[in-house]
Amino acid sequence: NPANGSCVSNIFTIFAMDVKDDKSGVASVEFAVWSANNGQDDLKIYEGTDITNGNWRATIDISNHRKDTGIYYCDGYGTDKMGNRAYLGQCNVIVDLAGPTIGSVSPTSGSEVTSPFTVTAKDVQDPAGVSYVQFAVWSSNNGQDDLASYYVYDGSDGGWSTSIDISK
Repeated sequence: NPANGSCVSNIFTIFAMDVKDDKSGVASVEFAVWSANNGQDDLKIYEGTDITNGNWRATIDISNHRKDTGIYYCDGYGTDKMGNRAYLGQCNVIVDLAGPTIGSVSPTSGSEVTSPFTVTAKDVQDPAGVSYVQFAVWSSNNGQDDLASYYVYDGSDGGWSTSIDISK
């Protein structure tokens, strides 16, 4: 079956794994690809490349699909050496070329704080979802010689927050 995935550039690769035909062997795999925008008006067929032992891939350039972002659908088809064609399955790829938007961050840059303090990002949104929020924190003394990154992986309460100990 073709594999689901995501893309953060103008090019993505799709795969069909373990494609077999026990009688005559697999001659080719094709992928029908289109974006969810405006139905199948940008449908393109891509020839797969046999990479190893029944695993096939195709590289998709979104410029062939009006550079649409969002969901792409991919149907895989295999043809055996006798000319018999079979549907292999469908995959979905999310093309997301923009970072998340953030409603607010507190405390704001330049605020005086005492240790420990909590830094929070609110209204963090992205159509593809948000995996984590990274906060870069440093003091105003000596530039960024004490720069530290803090990662928050759960914003389920609507805010992405972590406690910062300035002694570190």
